[in-house]
Order: sequence, then structure tokens, then C-alpha cells
Amino acid sequence: MDEHILNLTEAVIEEIQNKQAYKDLKRYHQRISENPDVQGLSEAFTKAKNDYFEAKKYGDHHPDLLRYQKAFSETKVAMYRHPDVAAFKKAETDVQRLLDEVSVRLAETVSPHVKAATTYGIFNKGGSSCSNG
Repeated sequence: MDEHILNLTEAVIEEIQNKQAYKDLKRYHQRISENPDVQGLSEAFTKAKNDYFEAKKYGDHHPDLLRYQKAFSETKVAMYRHPDVAAFKKAETDVQRLLDEVSVRLAETVSPHVKAATTYGIFNKGGSSCSNG
């Protein structure tokens, strides 16, 4: 790859790392990694998720499917409502939005027919990528 493009890429990375959303993402990641309450919620969520998906393999025939489904839903809500997890998820969304915007703008600059992968799937602002003649 062209050395100049690599240098520009590094500059974009540095700019993203200087954004508040990125700094928040790193800070809250550290906080949730070290918080025993969050770790307990995460372990409970993982266990409930595994139990639910294991029972789901058997469909409606599993006698505890509804109980596992309820536990899975409740532990997920409890984990995502924790203030540090909620702040982390918000920062994560903000950073992803920025990355998507960069990706789309790069693709648009190359050609209106170039598709850019975003969080919400393929984005093709230029319309159809098919040629009509």
C-alpha cells in the first residue's frame, strides 16, 4: 500500500482516538472490566444466555424453555441498565457511528457506486451498482 495513504490512515486513527467518545469508550471499558458488580451481572447473563440457547435447541418441547427465556431477558436488562455498562454502550455506539461515517465518506469519494459496510449493513448512497449499458 502507498506509504502516504498509510500515514494518512494513521492520522485519522489518531484523530478518532482524540475524540471524547473514544476516550469514554476506553474509560468505561476499564471501569466495567474492574467492577465486581458488572462482572457478576455479566456472569449471570452469560449463564442465562447459554441455558436459554441450549434449551431453545429443543424448541417448545423443553420443559424449562420459558423459565430460561425469562431469566435470559431479565439478566440482559439488569446488565444493560448498570450505569457503567449503559455509558459504555453509548460510547460504543458513538464511536461506531463515527467509523461508519468515515467509511461512507471514503466510499463516496471513490465513486457513488462503491458500497460501504456500516453497522446497519451495506450502505450504497449512489443507488444501484449495476451498470445499464
